[in-house]
Amino acid sequence: MNEVRLRQQLCQLTHQLWARGLIVADAGLLSVELHRRRYLATPAGARRASLEPEGLVCVDLGGENIQGGPGFAPERWRPHRLAYQLDAELETPRTGESEGEPGLIRATALTTPPHLLALMRAGRQPLPLAGFAHPLPLVEASDDDALRRGLQRHGAVAIHGAGLLTAGATLDAVVNLAERIEHVATIELALLRMGDEAATTTH
Repeated sequence: MNEVRLRQQLCQLTHQLWARGLIVADAGLLSVELHRRRYLATPAGARRASLEPEGLVCVDLGGENIQGGPGFAPERWRPHRLAYQLDAELETPRTGESEGEPGLIRATALTTPPHLLALMRAGRQPLPLAGFAHPLPLVEASDDDALRRGLQRHGAVAIHGAGLLTAGATLDAVVNLAERIEHVATIELALLRMGDEAATTTH
């Protein structure tokens, strides 16, 4: 896919996530590999509802803007950098739940799904999600090893204080996975609340 189309797709999917409440204001960060070690990404400080293709930034693996403008603070870009580095290190296909060709990480999305965040605040760790072979890991942003393990197993990891990171072979794959996890989290949260109400009623 050429750069023009990638820019359009990245904006379209960012708008989609915003419309569905999975990112708000200027939160979240979506990225896609343009060519080797060059990535298109949603810029910091830009409203996701009105993002335009020419407003995207092109950064290197370190999050530096290769066009000379503002890039990303190291802590903001770090999970995405780790995902792309993991792709280069993998010798066997990843056994995750995301769509696209297994073992490839060509796109990432950091979203803030409200129901998943509510589960995180409720102290559910690891996060039990129906339909997933393993619970979704909940890790600290500074725990590189845990983040890598989560991405390798699921293609997704919940990060304290940041949100949900998904990684996969395509932008569609990472967005679909984020939406799927939020859908399951919505059900899990409803069940948790029902259990709390039942416990309150019986006491």
